[in-house]
Amino acid sequence: MRSRYSAFSEGAADYLVETQYKSTRSGRDLADVLKTIRETEWVHLTILATERGQKNDAEGVVEFVAAFKGKPQSLSLLGAPAAAEIGQMHERSTFVREDERWFYVDGEALPAHEPKRNEPCWCGSGKKFKQCHG
Repeated sequence: MRSRYSAFSEGAADYLVETQYKSTRSGRDLADVLKTIRETEWVHLTILATERGQKNDAEGVVEFVAAFKGKPQSLSLLGAPAAAEIGQMHERSTFVREDERWFYVDGEALPAHEPKRNEPCWCGSGKKFKQCHG
């Protein structure tokens, strides 16, 4: 999960396509990934929960919030707000492991994540949620 987030942040489109599980790939994957990379600035990742996904597991699930900004003059595939605003992608992703390598299978989009008032904000500002987006 973290390596795919880093790949989105760094613009490593080939890695993102390679780590997409082969049965869920489509011909548009690379084009979609490139568009997202061009139009989105990823600014913070928070892992909320994990299920399985350990060394001896064949599959795992990760629930996360990824904070992002739309880059100027465009909107992302995720419907990013204007460049000055920050948005979030809250997802539960499924991964499978084959030949000692993890692959992204799919993700379930979840409603916006709202931490408790005194917890850190999901955007990575370092502020408490109540002082930032709360």
